Amino acid sequence: MNTELIAPIVNFSLVALTLIVFGRKPFCQYVESRSDGIKKAIDDAAALSNEAGKFFKEWQTRWNSLSQDLAQSKQDAEMNVKKFEVAALAAAAQESTRIAKDARLTGESEAQSAKVRLQQELAQKSIELAKTYLIEHVTDVDQESLVQQFIEKSEGGLSHAR
Repeated sequence: MNTELIAPIVNFSLVALTLIVFGRKPFCQYVESRSDGIKKAIDDAAALSNEAGKFFKEWQTRWNSLSQDLAQSKQDAEMNVKKFEVAALAAAAQESTRIAKDARLTGESEAQSAKVRLQQELAQKSIELAKTYLIEHVTDVDQESLVQQFIEKSEGGLSHAR
């Protein structure tokens, strides 16, 4: 065999034997600790994944609940708007009827008031015209005759009343 080949084989064997004898325990500890670290990281990742799944389900439940609440709120709002619209139209109709009634009553009252004023004015004008006519056309003799007729009628009315 070749001596050049024996020396590297012996050297390699010595290094390998030294590594096996002195390095086996630290290498096994390293591999075991690395294995434990990886297992712990996997367990932590699984726990985080489970927690994230729970949070996601909770969020999804809340989201669905909010969506339903929003839909219900929208439906309630639409119903309230319709109710308000009906109530507003009813109130407007009542107010319109009340205003028309008030206007009619005010018109009738004003017409009655104007009628009374016109009657009073007409009576006043009639009295003034009658006074003017009597002053211009009735003589003292006519006045004396009228007074006498009034007295006779008054006495005749008193005798009938007794």
